[in-house]
Amino acid sequence: MNRITVGEILVSATEHFRKHGIESARLDAEVLLAHVLGEERIKLYVDYAKPLQNEEVAAYRRLVARRLQNVPVAYLVGYKEFNGIRFKVDRNTLIPRPETEHLVEAVCDYLNTCGESDERIVALDMCTGSGAIAISLALEFPNLSVVAVDISTPALRVARENATALGVSDRVHFQRSDMFDRLPVDKLGEKFDAVVANPPYLSREEMRSLHPDIAKSEPLIALDGGSDGLRFQRVLVARAADYLKPGGLLALEIGASQGSEVAGMLQASGMYEGISILPDYAGLDRVVTACKRLS
Repeated sequence: MNRITVGEILVSATEHFRKHGIESARLDAEVLLAHVLGEERIKLYVDYAKPLQNEEVAAYRRLVARRLQNVPVAYLVGYKEFNGIRFKVDRNTLIPRPETEHLVEAVCDYLNTCGESDERIVALDMCTGSGAIAISLALEFPNLSVVAVDISTPALRVARENATALGVSDRVHFQRSDMFDRLPVDKLGEKFDAVVANPPYLSREEMRSLHPDIAKSEPLIALDGGSDGLRFQRVLVARAADYLKPGGLLALEIGASQGSEVAGMLQASGMYEGISILPDYAGLDRVVTACKRLS
């Protein structure tokens, strides 16, 4: 009896995914099969005519069935690439998005101006989730220490695992807190060169129209920004200045329609200057940055 080949099972899975409206059908089919076989995606094409073992077919079909139930590929394989780094993710953490790389880039651009390359710098990462932002920054700057905050204990557990696996657990310190509530300014000992956050920013209307992959699998607490999507931005604008050094950077990821409003909040607060709205790859507003006034 002939066994199904790598190429044949990829074609079959891709067709199933397309019939169910999965936009990235071929990519998802390839990533899942590469995961089952423990090899890179490119190797699938080298082994295109290779017959699969029965247990490999069974394991792959189980993953395909779960993908058809709107479980994202990142949760099925247990990781997501972000900023060129592989991060562990599970259902307790939001899956890092490519758009958030713009936030990391903005903070890196600023930190490159912070004194000498060996001078200690400190940052606060609010709503850290899997730790992708904090850890990416720590890997980029060996002289950087980060306090990474999240309200979710399970998410922080994943973030700590990522920090350990990527060798920065000595410089990324995790704190469970509802925003700034457990971060009293007078007990920190020093203020931050940068406060960065990818907070929940979807409005209630946007929450009601989420793609099933997100609505059925990802932690909604990491997405829900309140009635207008700006609940957490208001807190960050109002309180971050107390934690920043004069001239320190506040960098926020935002929804595509929120740029002007968040920039307006920063301007109205009177605490910031140099306010900028930065676009993502699609040309949509994605990041707002501002510096705490020097005086």
